[in-house]
Formats: sequence, structure tokens, C-alpha cells
Amino acid sequence: MSMIAFVLAVCACTGQAETTPKLNLESDLFKDKPVSKAENIPIPGTRATLPLPPGFDISQNFTGLSCAAIGASIMVTELPAPMDEVSSAFEGQSLEAQGMTLIESEETIVGERPALLVHARQLTDGDNEPYEKWMLITGTDEIALLVTAAYPESISENVSRALESTIRAVDWDPDAEVDRMAGLPYHIKVEAPFDVANRMAQGVLLTPDGTLSESTTPEPFFAISMAEWDETIDQDTIQRLTRQRLEQSGALGNLEILSVDDIEVGGMPGAMIVASGVDARLEADVIAFLAMVFAEGKYYVLQGATPPASAEENIAKFERMTQSLKVVQ
Repeated sequence: MSMIAFVLAVCACTGQAETTPKLNLESDLFKDKPVSKAENIPIPGTRATLPLPPGFDISQNFTGLSCAAIGASIMVTELPAPMDEVSSAFEGQSLEAQGMTLIESEETIVGERPALLVHARQLTDGDNEPYEKWMLITGTDEIALLVTAAYPESISENVSRALESTIRAVDWDPDAEVDRMAGLPYHIKVEAPFDVANRMAQGVLLTPDGTLSESTTPEPFFAISMAEWDETIDQDTIQRLTRQRLEQSGALGNLEILSVDDIEVGGMPGAMIVASGVDARLEADVIAFLAMVFAEGKYYVLQGATPPASAEENIAKFERMTQSLKVVQ
């Protein structure tokens, strides 16, 4: 995936509430209030701190802050790419490709660094209410920070300027040492040379040395994500769902299943598949790995890919990282 495509995918995420809540617009929660960096709190898994607006809490579903009472969120994403490259994703046509319409934009300074502030409107699927977003992009020649505040358009008059003020008050130290896995509801033992390249929602992307490459040849990666699941499931169904997920992903052509195994990870049932195929984007041979592990109320997806030349070593690492999965209570 190109960096521009990845950034646009992040922009499309909002951490919105599932339903539009009833709002008490007379509450102090909706009144624009000045913010102070002295009140900033760390955002787990990032090098950023933000003020905590009234009614907001650290999100359990993504990297940032959320307020279920008003269906609003502030998502923090760090990207291993130059700020200028990330900023280009916020040009008019790129925004329009994600269903966003530019309202206003401004070049500004945040923490003595150049920054771009973008205000946009985004249509949502179906009959859901449109959202507005404030997006702040800053960074260095090597790493960029994207802070996205999203809220239902119907409450824009009450919260827009307060959330704009909040993301303008971000404090960010790109050289800070932080645990990129902090705040996740699970933990895995990451094996070298893999490192965290990015976090989005409750997912983690691992690549060699934690970099996102624009290479035209396949490079290894391993990713972990999770989702809700509230049905009873047996081992045959787990294996069927795992195979179905791989076959329907569209990421591989000429798919050939090499092995299918039932697994158990920390007492949780799962299935693991290794397959060969052709990367649909790069048109190159790869070996793919996919495991699905089911726990009470949720399931985990652990997937990776590697060039055939390093498949024996990397598939073994993928298996060990999968077996290291632990649920954080």
C-alpha cells in the first residue's frame, strides 16, 4: 500500500459512536472552552499529548480520545513518512476520493514545527449523519503526526471550535521513547527485525525495522487486529471462517493452500493457514500467513506475508508471534 493510500485510509476512520446519541446542548460539555498545554495527558502508544476535553476519555477502541455522549473522537496516528508526503494526501482531489469536502485549510505552526490544519465534511455510509473533521498534520523529514477530531455535523456549532482548539494544543516529541503497544487490549512478543510501523484503531502493523516501504517488490509484514464476536463457535467453523477470510481478501491471485492447522493460543481456539499466491498489487510471488483466534466476545486476526526466499524463517516468526498473543484484562 502506498503511503498516500494508507493516510487516506486513516482519514476515513473516525472512531465514531455506533449510534447518534441524544444530546443535551445546554450542558457545559458543549461550550467552547480555552485549553492549556499544562493540562495535556499522554496518548498511550504515541509520542503525543493532548488536553482532555470535558466528557472525553482515553479510548479503548483506537489510539486517542472519545466521547460516547456526543459521538465524537480524537484519533492520533504517527506515520513513518515525511510530513510533506503525508500533507499531500489532504489536497482537494485526495479528500474527495474519500468522500470528504474541504471546508477550509490553514498552514500554521505547532510546537515550532510547520503544520497543516484542514477542516472537512465527510459523508458516511447509508443514511447516517455526515461528520465534520478537523485534521492536523505536522512532523519532520522522517515521521509525521496526524491528529483527527471527528464529530456529527449536527453539533458542529457547539463543539467545532473547541475540538479545533484541542488538536492545536497537541504536544509531540518525535524523539521520545514510548511503548508503541501501550493501551492495546492484547500483547504479543515482537520478534526482530520486526517492529511497530503503525497503529490504527486496535490494530498493529509490524514491518522490518518499523518502516513503511514504497518498494515495488514484496517485503515482509505482520499485522494484528481484533473485532467483536458474540456467537458460540466450534473448531470446524473457525477453520472455515479462516479459509474464507483468506480466499475472499482479494489480496492474492493464484492462491494455493499449503497447510491448514487447528491451533490453541493461551487456551483460545484458532486456526492457521499458510498459502502461496501472487501479490495482486505488485504481481509478485509471496507466501501468506493467516491465523484467527477466538476469545469470549471477540476474535483476533494475525496475518502476514513474506517473499518466498525468506518464507521459512518469517513464517516461523509469524507462528511464534501468534502463539505469544495474550489478552490484557
